[in-house]
Order: sequence, then C-alpha cells, then structure tokens
Amino acid sequence: MRCLLNHFRGVTCYEDLRTISGVLYNLYREACYALGFLDDDKEFVDGFTEESDFATSFALRILFVILLWSESMSQSRYVWEKCWIYMAEDIQYKVRKMYQHPDW
Repeated sequence: MRCLLNHFRGVTCYEDLRTISGVLYNLYREACYALGFLDDDKEFVDGFTEESDFATSFALRILFVILLWSESMSQSRYVWEKCWIYMAEDIQYKVRKMYQHPDW
C-alpha cells in the first residue's frame, strides 16, 4: 500500500488506490502488479519451461516445493498455473501402471 500511496497523490478513498486504468483490483498487491511495482515471477516460469526438457516431473515438483518453502516466488499461483503441466507429465503413466490399464 505504501507504493501506491507514494505513486498517487490526493486519493480520497481506499478504492481509488486499488483502481488502475479503470479496473478496481481486489488487493493492493494486484494493483501494484498492474503498475509494474512488483515482479511477475516470469523468470520462474521460464526456468520451469527450460528445465522441463531435461528434468523429470518429480524433480520439478521438488523444486516447486522448495521455492514455496523458501518464499522465493511472489506469485506462486501464477507460476503454478503456467507450469503445472510440466510437473504432472508422469502422473498419467503412473496411474496406468498402478491400475494395469494401458489404454487410459
């Protein structure tokens, strides 16, 4: 909120702080992202995309958990939505093997 208060002068209500280009954001953090004050974690998405060619899905899941524990990502949901497919590539194979059903 401090970033928004420094950016806008003369606001009269909290909603004015969260309104960017006519869009009212639910959270101050979302408004800061819209203004570019905070990182969007694109480097993590790029890293997962690049590593998906070399690392196993299990290793990518471990890496994601480590990043969550260390609070390195500011938008972990964004990274998850962009990269979950890389972390889940082996699940279909494991389910087929577990149920001995190769056609699934």
